[in-house]
Amino acid sequence: MRRDGYAILLVLGLVLTVSLAVALMAVRTAQEGEQSRLKAEQALAQVVLDGRQNEMLLLLAGSLREELRTALAGRSGGGRFAFGDGYNAPSQSSVVADLEPLRQDLQNRADALLCDRGFRLYFSRTACGVPLPPDIRLTAPAFLGGAPRTGGPATIQRYQLPFVAYVRGEQGEAVRERFLLGAFEFDLGAALPSRYALLLDNAYDWAGQLHFFDSQVVLEGRLHVAGLLGVRQNPWLAGAVTTGSCPSLGVDGTCVGTPTPGIAFYGQGFVNQAAMLPYPDRPCLGLDCPVWGEGVDLNLTGLRIGSLDLDRTGWVSNIRLPRPAQLVRIWPEGGRQHLDVCDSTNCSRYRISGSRLERYSAGGWVDVMELPSDRGVIRLRLEVDGNIERLSGGSFGLAVAEGVSVEIVARNDIRITSSLVHENPPCTFVGGRSGDQLVPSRCENLGATGRLALVSRRGDIWLGHGHTDPTLNLTDDSPRLHGHFLAPQGSIGTENLGGGGTRRGTAFVVGAVGMARWANWGSAYQGWNLSLTYDPRLVTRPAIPEEPILLDGVLGVYLRIDGEQKPR
Repeated sequence: MRRDGYAILLVLGLVLTVSLAVALMAVRTAQEGEQSRLKAEQALAQVVLDGRQNEMLLLLAGSLREELRTALAGRSGGGRFAFGDGYNAPSQSSVVADLEPLRQDLQNRADALLCDRGFRLYFSRTACGVPLPPDIRLTAPAFLGGAPRTGGPATIQRYQLPFVAYVRGEQGEAVRERFLLGAFEFDLGAALPSRYALLLDNAYDWAGQLHFFDSQVVLEGRLHVAGLLGVRQNPWLAGAVTTGSCPSLGVDGTCVGTPTPGIAFYGQGFVNQAAMLPYPDRPCLGLDCPVWGEGVDLNLTGLRIGSLDLDRTGWVSNIRLPRPAQLVRIWPEGGRQHLDVCDSTNCSRYRISGSRLERYSAGGWVDVMELPSDRGVIRLRLEVDGNIERLSGGSFGLAVAEGVSVEIVARNDIRITSSLVHENPPCTFVGGRSGDQLVPSRCENLGATGRLALVSRRGDIWLGHGHTDPTLNLTDDSPRLHGHFLAPQGSIGTENLGGGGTRRGTAFVVGAVGMARWANWGSAYQGWNLSLTYDPRLVTRPAIPEEPILLDGVLGVYLRIDGEQKPR
C-alpha cells in the first residue's frame, strides 16, 4: 500500500510539473506573440510615419508655400527695408516685430489647412491648440541679406520664417512622432534684368529642342526661366533659381496653358512638384541632381525678359545712326574712351574728354556736347537703327575705359567679332568646378566703374562664327566678354551652329545675360563653351540706369528642410 501511495504521489508530481511547464510555455508563447505583435505594429507605425512625412513635405512645397506667397502680397513696408528698421541692415528685434502679423497669419492658415488632417505646423509655439514641447527649438524670423531700398534702384531682400512640422504615425498601440525643423525663405523687391545672371523666357531653342542645364554649368548668380526649366546631371546652380513652369510660351512670350510647377529632368521628362519626393526643396531624380544653392521656386509667374521696353523708361541716345552699322568699335586710349561708328559709306570717330563728347573732323577734335553721368560715371549712349554687322574692341579686346558707361542699343542683330573687356575688370578670377568642388570666382574689385551694356531691341546678339568672310567671325578662341547682354525678343549665342565653322574654346562672360529664347553657344564640333560669371556690381548699379522693373513684389519663396529635431 505504501508503495502504491508513493507511486500515486510521483504520478501527481509529474502531472503537476508537466502542467506547470505547459503553462509556462503557453505564457512565454503568448508573451512572444505579444512582442511580435508590438514589433509589427511599431514597424507599421514607422511606415505610416514616413508616408505622413512625405504627405507633409508635399503640402509644404505646394499649398503652404502658396499660402505664404498670398499672405506676403501687400504686406511689405515702405521704409528702407521691407520688414524691420535700420540703416545698413535692420535690427533683429524690429524684424521679429514687423513679421509677427505675418507669422500669426501663416499660423492661422496652416491650422485651417492641417489640423483636420492630423498634422501640425508651428510658426509660433502653439498649433492646432497644442503647445510645442518646451525642448523643441523654434528659432525667430530673421533678415538674411539685401541692400536698403532707398538711395538707388530697388533691391532684393531676403527674409526667413522658421517652422517646426509635426507628423505622427500610428498602428494599433504603437505611436511614432517626428518634429521636422525647417524654414520658408522669401525674396522681396524689384526684378530688374541686371539682378539675374541669366534671365530666359523660353528654354526651347529655334529648332524646338529644350535646353538642359548640365554638369558644365556653374552659375553663381540668380537664374529665372519663365517657361520650362530643364536639368541634366549635376549643374551647379549656386544662386536662387526660379521658374514659371509654363508648358508653352506664345508668340508674344506669355504663357499658354496652365503653369504646372515642375522640372524637366533629362532622364525622366517633365516631373511635377508632387512627384519630387523625398526632396521637394532640392529636386533630384536619378542621375539628374542639380546642386541647389539659395533655393528653388517652381511657381514664380509673371516675370519675363520679353516685357523689357526701353522706350518707356526714358533712355535717350547721345549718338544715333539712323541706318545699319557696318562697324562699331570701342576702345580706351590715353585715359579716354574712343568710339568708331561706320555705315556702308562713312566712318565717324568720337572720344570722351572729361565729360565732353568730341568728334574727329578735319585733322582735329571738335566739341559736340556735354555727356550725362550716373553717380560720377560718364554715359556714352549709341543707338543704331538696324543691324550692327561687326562690334569689336581694341587691342587685346580692351573696350571700356574706367569711369565710363558704354551703352549700345541696336534695333536688330548685333554681331560680336572680338573680346570686349573692361579696362579695370571687377573679377580677377573666373571660377568653375574642380571635381565635386566649386571654385568660386573672385570678384573683389567692386570699386571698378567701367561698364558695358549691349541691347538688341528686336533681334539677336551673336558671336560671329562660320562665315567665309573672316571679318565677320569672332577672332578669339577663348573670348572674354564683360557686360550686360540683352536680347528681349531674340537670342544670345553662337552664330551658324550646324552650318560651318570649327570648334573653339570657352567664351568667358562676366556680367549678365537676358534673352527671350535659348540659343546654343557650342556643340561637340563647333562654337564655344559658355562660362558665365555674374558681375556683383549689377546688384546695386545696373549698366543702364533706366532699366525697367519687370516684376515687383515677391520674387521667390523657397522651402528648406533642415532635418529631424528630437525631444531631449
